[in-house]
Amino acid sequence: MQSERFVSDSYRVHGLQGTIGPQGDEAYYDDRSDANDDLEKGRIKFPKDKLYGREKELDRLESIYAHATGSDGVFSSPSFSSPSSRAVFLGGYSGVGKSALVREFSKRLVAGEAKKIQGQGQSSHFLACGKFGQGCCDNPLSAVVEATAGLASAIQQEGSEDLEEVRSAMKKAKVGEGESGDIFCSTFPSLAPLLQRAGGASTSLQESSLNFYAIKEEFRAFMKALGTRRNPVVFFIDDMQWADSASLELMTALCKDDSLRYCVFILSFRSNEVGENHPFGKAITEIRKSRGENAEDMQLFDLAPSDIGEFIADSLSKDADEVLPITEVVFSKTMGNIFYVKQALDELVRKNAIYYDVMCFEWQWNVSSVELQNFMSSDVIETVKCKIESLPVTLQRALIVMGYSRNSVDAEMLRKLLTADGLFLDAEEAQVVLERGIVEGLLIKNGGNGIVTFAHDRIQEASEAMLPAGDSQCQLRFKIAEVLLACGEEWMLFVAVSHLNALPSQYTATIDLAELNLRVGKMALKTGAHSEAVELLRAGLASLDKVDRWKHFRYSFSLHLLTTLLETEFTLGNCEQAEMLVDDILANAKCLEDKERAYLVQLELVANSEDSNYDLCVDKGLEILKRVYGQDSLSSRPGKKDVLREEALMKVALRGRPLSSLENLPLTDDDVLFQLIGMVLKHSNFAGNRRLSTFICYRSIRCAIKKGISQSFPQILAQTGQAYRMDEKFEKGQLFGNIAIKLSDRFRRGLKTKAWNIIFLHGGLLPLYQPPKASLRPLLEGHKTAILHGITEVSLGCALASIYILFAIGHPMNSLIEQKILLYENMCKNYNQQGFGTTFRTLRQFYHNLCGKSCNPTVLKGDAFDEEETLSKLEGNARKMALRDSSSLRLQLAYIFCEEGTMKDMIEILSDYPLQDVMAPRQHVRLTFLGLASLSLKDKGKHKCSEVGVKVVKYFKNLAKIGSVSARPVYLCLKAVSTPGKKAYDEAISACSECNLTHLEAIMSERCSLFFQKKDDTEQMRNYLTKAYWLYSDWGAIAKVDQLKSSHPFLKGSTRVKAGTVGTKATSSTGSWQY
Repeated sequence: MQSERFVSDSYRVHGLQGTIGPQGDEAYYDDRSDANDDLEKGRIKFPKDKLYGREKELDRLESIYAHATGSDGVFSSPSFSSPSSRAVFLGGYSGVGKSALVREFSKRLVAGEAKKIQGQGQSSHFLACGKFGQGCCDNPLSAVVEATAGLASAIQQEGSEDLEEVRSAMKKAKVGEGESGDIFCSTFPSLAPLLQRAGGASTSLQESSLNFYAIKEEFRAFMKALGTRRNPVVFFIDDMQWADSASLELMTALCKDDSLRYCVFILSFRSNEVGENHPFGKAITEIRKSRGENAEDMQLFDLAPSDIGEFIADSLSKDADEVLPITEVVFSKTMGNIFYVKQALDELVRKNAIYYDVMCFEWQWNVSSVELQNFMSSDVIETVKCKIESLPVTLQRALIVMGYSRNSVDAEMLRKLLTADGLFLDAEEAQVVLERGIVEGLLIKNGGNGIVTFAHDRIQEASEAMLPAGDSQCQLRFKIAEVLLACGEEWMLFVAVSHLNALPSQYTATIDLAELNLRVGKMALKTGAHSEAVELLRAGLASLDKVDRWKHFRYSFSLHLLTTLLETEFTLGNCEQAEMLVDDILANAKCLEDKERAYLVQLELVANSEDSNYDLCVDKGLEILKRVYGQDSLSSRPGKKDVLREEALMKVALRGRPLSSLENLPLTDDDVLFQLIGMVLKHSNFAGNRRLSTFICYRSIRCAIKKGISQSFPQILAQTGQAYRMDEKFEKGQLFGNIAIKLSDRFRRGLKTKAWNIIFLHGGLLPLYQPPKASLRPLLEGHKTAILHGITEVSLGCALASIYILFAIGHPMNSLIEQKILLYENMCKNYNQQGFGTTFRTLRQFYHNLCGKSCNPTVLKGDAFDEEETLSKLEGNARKMALRDSSSLRLQLAYIFCEEGTMKDMIEILSDYPLQDVMAPRQHVRLTFLGLASLSLKDKGKHKCSEVGVKVVKYFKNLAKIGSVSARPVYLCLKAVSTPGKKAYDEAISACSECNLTHLEAIMSERCSLFFQKKDDTEQMRNYLTKAYWLYSDWGAIAKVDQLKSSHPFLKGSTRVKAGTVGTKATSSTGSWQY
């Protein structure tokens, strides 16, 4: 059955709140009236169903749509090419016809899809449209909310199988579930029925948990589930030059996400108002850089004289030649801007220069070109103002009032606004006024809910300009603000506070402007509009008297306002403003509790400063702890005796109880002290100051025994376990880690803290003690939780640890690995995490080299990563860490491909780095191959290799002693390489097989074959090499498989006979291998 989702009899799109319906900013004219006597009334009936002069642009949009949906052509069969989302930046001057182009594009898609439906082909696309209002009055995400509302309405009205398909896709993708689902449905309530959720979130959630990261991630998931080959999505947002910061960030994230399929994002803007330094201009640059050819610019220019002539001819029911004098005059005044053309024709009709001859039933004019030119104003705003001035006074006032409120109202809201302005109408009379505005072409209906909006932004500007600046304008702004505050809807509060902040203080004396700005500022923060929020909070602070704000009657409110502003300034990176606020709070707050948030931000400012280093952060943190909490004995370099004394004091506080008794301590909400301690501990670990880390942990345990434990306390224990592990005190590290795990379970509601606990425990500690694979699920959970709470560092840290675990356990090198890495790479782009991005690209290039996608398997240079080029662009610590990671992976490749020269070079580089690493899986992979390579070269006069090899063997031996599952196979491999022999190799191979370490089993089998080759035992050499060959194949090391086949032709005809599947004991040396 043909879909009617997008078209009525007049091709008006349903559910789009008027933004894609007939507007003035297009080459159609608004639907003024259905009356049949328009011509007799002397009004021009402009053509509605014809677009002029835009064939090339329409063809280009259709081509973009075809690429995004993976079809050879818009109306052809799918070609199963790889579809990828597309972003289109549609620029042009106001009135040039941007929205008309998109409407005609959608109309053509509908017509083409109707043909397909009749032929049992693809169904129709989903279209979502929203429009930003002029100025900063609207609430954040308003256009996106509008677009999703129309989209949801259209899908649900369809009542066909599409609705069930969408719901099924959303359920499968888990869109709208859990806390993030509550946030998403609260922000976009119209989607709640589509997701089969109760509308909106709970009050407590709105007050404490709304987070823009959750909105972004849920919206990504929503778009991924919505767009399909059957139903592609066209997402159109108009007037992006007025977009708020949250909307810009959301649309930028969506446009940059190349994992989205079957989506076309069209973002229109006034090109003369958006430069390189405009927020949207910066977003365009960022998206272009990320998406390349998948992001396209499209500029709409004014129409040619021939197109304007055709439009005028159709409007006056004449031939183009007949209207040539009018065309020449109108074009010279308007330069082909279609909105201006219509206003000019309207003006000529209004001034009787063009008139409808009721005797001849046709349009006539009898004035010269010069006279026609004199009848028209050069300023379109003045032209519209003249038209408004010719209207009834009540309609004039209604337009003015609408101009200073939101640009869309219903009859009841208009009645309230006019009543406040002194015009008393009932709802029916207000509706009549709106209908007259529609007839005059100044207003249009916005969907079927009674909402009416301006037909064009220029009409709103002209309506505002009707009231000159001065007292009357100020009074109207104040009256409108009072009405909107009384009504209390979210968008009304944003408009009201915008008006009040613009008024002189004598108008707002009766309103607590500081409280209102704080309230609305916090609403902006909940949707991620930090830039708008900081302006509101600054305005609130400015309205407070500098002397009185710290007095008793204002103290609590002022503290709350300044603390909120402080954290917002810091989030935006406004460090100077944040430092001034820190000083203000610390100088005036009455007690320690009131200063704690300022101290936390102060330490974060130090950590994020350009000249910062780990030791500086430690020193500042200790200074705060000494000053605030009386920790006088703290020193950045405690001696051994200091640590022992602190340990003794801790044992006294425990009163003979074991450390595990910490699990039973009472809970406390006072978390700031432990947050500060945790930050100091983190930086002391990074600085390698293990003694200070231990000292601080003992001191924090004493504090916990005295005060109780808060949600940050398990992090301290986890980091302490990490410090012990890095000092190779594995048993103590395991003890602290186990206690941290049990304590974390007591803080299930503190999801943000739980994410930190996960990265410290499963990224930095537990994979060494338990099977590494057991940490994969918690790391995935930590990754998702951290993203929802805006902790990108933790989220990507969890992702990176999970990839290194997959490398450590010899997970098959298949396309799923690459897809995971690519996904995390895209996240790094989206969140501007260049350091993590470099690491993920390095890992992906390692995968390419191993899978035969590189000319030289031991050089990291290819489509994903170029080591030489990347390192040349990095400096300082960033270069040092990137070199460590790339050298570690090259060493692994060199050992696999038996390139001793590269092995020697990489060992030389890595010997300058400490063996320990804060990320346990990465350390495990690095030390495994550092040990294997060093021991392989130790007998070739490489003394440094011998030293390194001994240290690595000792490390894994000590770890294996405490029962580490991951350490024992590596230790046996190191023993076999150090003292080669059949028994040693068989033990190592068997241990690797038992732990399903396919890659190490393959490597040891190959090394054993080399051992027998030196002994001229061809049969054993071939048996072990054949086994290695098939294990490398199972691992996915295609380049290595090709190398072995090239060096040993007998392998090409080899087969294997084994019971079970790869990874069982049958794949070990006891299996039967034939060649």
